[in-house]
Amino acid sequence: MRDSHTPVTTRWTPRTQARKTAIQGLLVLLGWDRNPSYQEAPPNLLSDRLKLLVEAGVLRTRTYQEPGSRHRQSYHLTPAGQELRLVLAALQQWGDCHRPRPSGPSALRRSRSTGQAMRVGFLDDDGRELPAEDLTFVMNAGPEA
Repeated sequence: MRDSHTPVTTRWTPRTQARKTAIQGLLVLLGWDRNPSYQEAPPNLLSDRLKLLVEAGVLRTRTYQEPGSRHRQSYHLTPAGQELRLVLAALQQWGDCHRPRPSGPSALRRSRSTGQAMRVGFLDDDGRELPAEDLTFVMNAGPEA
């Protein structure tokens, strides 16, 4: 049994690393672009995750310098990273429903122009919203068929 003075360590498995990398992208999406950290990740792992997101074309870096400090990198979403908003919003919406935090959502999805709440859904070609249960994935034969 551990006492209250024993630190809790995080086991960095590939699954938790992937989750933390996704969360890192979400933090940048939310505007935390300078040295974003999440749950005291080891600095080398944080750097590796950010580098992976830059190499994947999700983030780009910009150099900045605060007065009296050395040059540092800030992280910004690329156009491809911006397109991940839909994916990240869907993951957040799922988590809000199936794994809610006692204190409520960590972020709210709102329209910039109206401030109204937003949610992720499926639309048909005519712009009508369809229930998720109506979605099916149809395999595409591809060009080799």
